[in-house]
Amino acid sequence: FFFFPAPGLCYVIHMRLEKVVLHGFKSFAEKTEVQILPGITGVVGPNGCGKCLSGETPVALADGRLVPIGELVERALTQAVTVQRLDDGVVAFDASGLEVLSLNPETLKLERRPVDAFIRRAAPPFLLRVRTRSGREVVTTHYHPFFTLEQGALKALTAETLHEGIRIALPRCLPVKPWLSETLTDAILTRFTPEDRVYLPPSQALQEWLNAARRRAGGWQRLADLAGVGPTQLKNARDGQAVRVSVVARIASIVSPLTFPVDALKSAGSGTIRVPEEVDGRLARFLGYLIAEGQVTKVNQVWFVNSDPLVTAEFSRLARELFEVVPRELVYKATATDTLIFSRALRLLLDRVFGIKVGGVSADKVVPPQVLAGSDEVVREFLSGLFEGDAYVRVEGMPHVEYMTASRQLADGVVTLLLRLGIFALMRPKVRYAANTRARRRRTYYGVYIYGVEQLRRLAKQLRFAGRKQSRFDAVLQLQSSSNPNLDLVPGATSLVRAATVAGA
Repeated sequence: FFFFPAPGLCYVIHMRLEKVVLHGFKSFAEKTEVQILPGITGVVGPNGCGKCLSGETPVALADGRLVPIGELVERALTQAVTVQRLDDGVVAFDASGLEVLSLNPETLKLERRPVDAFIRRAAPPFLLRVRTRSGREVVTTHYHPFFTLEQGALKALTAETLHEGIRIALPRCLPVKPWLSETLTDAILTRFTPEDRVYLPPSQALQEWLNAARRRAGGWQRLADLAGVGPTQLKNARDGQAVRVSVVARIASIVSPLTFPVDALKSAGSGTIRVPEEVDGRLARFLGYLIAEGQVTKVNQVWFVNSDPLVTAEFSRLARELFEVVPRELVYKATATDTLIFSRALRLLLDRVFGIKVGGVSADKVVPPQVLAGSDEVVREFLSGLFEGDAYVRVEGMPHVEYMTASRQLADGVVTLLLRLGIFALMRPKVRYAANTRARRRRTYYGVYIYGVEQLRRLAKQLRFAGRKQSRFDAVLQLQSSSNPNLDLVPGATSLVRAATVAGA
């Protein structure tokens, strides 16, 4: 700031802004006061440009989940008490306490920060796709900020100023606070539909809860009316029989919250499965195995194929312990064993709750949200199952681990989980033939690669394989040579080190 009290004289006055007041300027029709707190960075761009992302861009929440930003904004617009109209969009002020990971410009570390508002604006004529050497990419508006280091200080760069060779900041670990926002019981009650024809088996807890709901409503007929279900749907409950999950969900949401966890599910036939109490390491490993080399079919099958007898045995053991089902191991060809579980209830549980789609293809696969928001043990066990099925561990030559998938969303999830363990992976798209189809069509696959002996050792210490592949991880732990994949670098550090060396001399 410059102040000229008289011709020929110039005084420089250093000032620190404490607040900015905006009034009557486009998006700020009402008087708005913004406090400028220590450590706050303002992102500046033409008004209305929107320092925004495309709607499908996943956002890392503080609990570990990856949720498309468009989904977060639309949910906030639906649920917010206050929604303000702008000239070119809307803003919803959020009071839910949702937290995201945000860069602290002073410490240069990611921290959990609450979201105060969600803004949806009209998109400009075109957006920019930014792709890094490590394989990360994002679609943004021209003025979206990226960060780099210049002479040891943080510097903001807008998307339109980026060019090939510029180094921008990416996290080398994710300091999430795992927290499941919903229990398995909550997920079951909200995701099953009447058409699923899945039931809660009869139990004393179910009967006592229904009787309490009946008394609160004032009779069976009144309970049926309040819940919006037909009287015949409650007849089974009165007779102590199984009750459809959708009916229980309606009563729980309108009349009386459920007072016990759902610990079993029953299909329209006679098949009953146990429901685990929580997503623990065992369930996470089972899900990893199934996503790697399994499928959920439209004919009520959960199908797993593997060539290692030890892996097949562990998958069957986990299925029995977790769901109390009876897997059948069949040999259709000499090189592999097919493990089949015939259960309509399990098929629908995997689809509705964990996102393993019935009849889905490889490109549909995702990391279940319960794993993304799970503990470090859950992350390790899931990756162990996933990598045991689909990853390649190379010890000779340039040691590395390669995981390949047809799903970009699954690859993004795997990269995120690895960051939870402090491992920085590369992601590369590759066009190759599908090995599991006769047509041998060429399609795009996404490879997740882990290089560097230090990173490989860290991975080998945290993952555990049940089969023959464990011997390769054991060999990784014995590697003595150091490696420099030249990926995780601090820009501008060379000059700082040289200056410090000269000063020390």
